[in-house]
Amino acid sequence: MKKIFLFNIIILICFIVISEITIRALKLSQLMGIDSKIINYETQIHKLKPNTSGYVFSRKVFIDQDGNRIPKNYQRSVNKKNILIIGDSVAFGNGIDEENTFVGLMRRKYKKYEFVNTSVPGYDLLH
Repeated sequence: MKKIFLFNIIILICFIVISEITIRALKLSQLMGIDSKIINYETQIHKLKPNTSGYVFSRKVFIDQDGNRIPKNYQRSVNKKNILIIGDSVAFGNGIDEENTFVGLMRRKYKKYEFVNTSVPGYDLLH
């Protein structure tokens, strides 16, 4: 009886390991979480690091010189009125390409305004 139990445990562990390797090799699951190189944890203020890029829930994000989320290769216009967006991960758009976030959709619809997304994904109410 002990041999059968041990044999079943070994088969189960082998199945889990083989499944994990297969899923990762075929990229059947997406990476989740926030790339640590885009968020500044040095102070109690939770903010994005300027001039960085990284992955947030498997989507590539770009941060400008002021620490705001922007589309790839984005150039600010000086002739437009600015609208500042303040928020958390919902406004930031975790796991969503920038052009499909609500800020990106507004940027596309209202071309005479400059939308500045200062949102930062967090994990606590204080952020």
